[in-house]
Amino acid sequence: MKRAKTTFMKRGISILLSLTMLALLLPARSVLAETVEDSAAQKEESYRQIIIRDVPECTWTSDTEISHTTELCDPEGNVNGYIYEYENDGEPAGYLQLDLSMDGPVLDCYCFGGEHPAAKEIRELPTTVSENSGKEKVLYLGGYSYFLLGEENDEGLAEAYDVMNHNQAFIDCGKAAEMYQADVSAKEQAFAQQTAISNSTMSAQSANTITKLVPSFGGLTLATYTNMSTQSYGCGAICGTNICMYWSKCRGKTGLFTTSQAVYDNLKGKMDIQQIGLGGGTNGPKAYNGLKAYVAEKGYSTSAATYLGSGYSWNWIVSAINAGHPVIQSACYNKTTQYINGKVIYVPEGKKYHEDHHFVAVFGYQYIDVVNTLIIADCHSSSTVYKAYAILTSQMGWDGFTPIAMPYQPIAFYVV
Repeated sequence: MKRAKTTFMKRGISILLSLTMLALLLPARSVLAETVEDSAAQKEESYRQIIIRDVPECTWTSDTEISHTTELCDPEGNVNGYIYEYENDGEPAGYLQLDLSMDGPVLDCYCFGGEHPAAKEIRELPTTVSENSGKEKVLYLGGYSYFLLGEENDEGLAEAYDVMNHNQAFIDCGKAAEMYQADVSAKEQAFAQQTAISNSTMSAQSANTITKLVPSFGGLTLATYTNMSTQSYGCGAICGTNICMYWSKCRGKTGLFTTSQAVYDNLKGKMDIQQIGLGGGTNGPKAYNGLKAYVAEKGYSTSAATYLGSGYSWNWIVSAINAGHPVIQSACYNKTTQYINGKVIYVPEGKKYHEDHHFVAVFGYQYIDVVNTLIIADCHSSSTVYKAYAILTSQMGWDGFTPIAMPYQPIAFYVV
């Protein structure tokens, strides 16, 4: 009995020691077990404090509160982002979006005005409509491709609602997942390159955050799809409108701008913007020549304007902004869509392909927490959006899953 008691005591001591060691390991294990949501929330708080501290244009304060949080997922159902919307004294005060598709949460974009366009659309959708019932997940494929996602049908296509294009759709989630992973790989490479540039620049200038805007920029209510009559297309003309608004109100070229609607209507014709399918648009050369024609019509010269068909880089756009030239940037994407009986099907192979462009106007750049951002008018928000360059150039577009080989088409625009 004595030996048995000794054995029992030894076992008890062994178990106690094991439990003690386990307790000592709990802090490390709790970090490993930390939820995606908690990790993202910590990163959001960190970014928000950096922005409040370092960005002169920031309208957030210590009293700014989160009003809404929207969780995003990828085609396999994994959380790939969060949208945090803010309010000051009960009024919308912009948003911050995190990307979680890579190794840890990183900044996607932020804005100091209004509400996030996709999150706002989702909140305002009538959930009682039969087509939207049961679609609770928000699928995010990059760019402005947000979908309310439902169940798969017998053909392996998931019923969905295209939030930004306002139409019912079907998505082949298996194929979308393959192409989405290719997007993530391209984005990881772009971030690695940009992090190296950012670290080098901020180290050289001994700064945590560097923000550079074109001269005298500020005080503008930017033109968007929703604050004009645009029929939800014509991003090239919207960007041209915002460029002309800047030159008129901030740089003294007053003859370039009357109202956003008047300038947009004029540019829409000069850029040869045509309706195509559910949207419409133009290409880089037509946008460039149309804007030049409009400026000349108003009695000004664009002798320093530049159209770059290839060779685009971060350094190129930094040089343009430093020279006082706002930029119109276009990215070209494959739209993997097919229209059947008025509905849109997103299927990558064996179907009809479209080239899709989306233009944004660039008014500045920023280095923040090793993320390089462009300060853009994105046609959706009436305030400028600070958008991660690596994400903008690897995923921008309405419905595109992956960029095609066609280079980006920036226009550095200078009026004299």
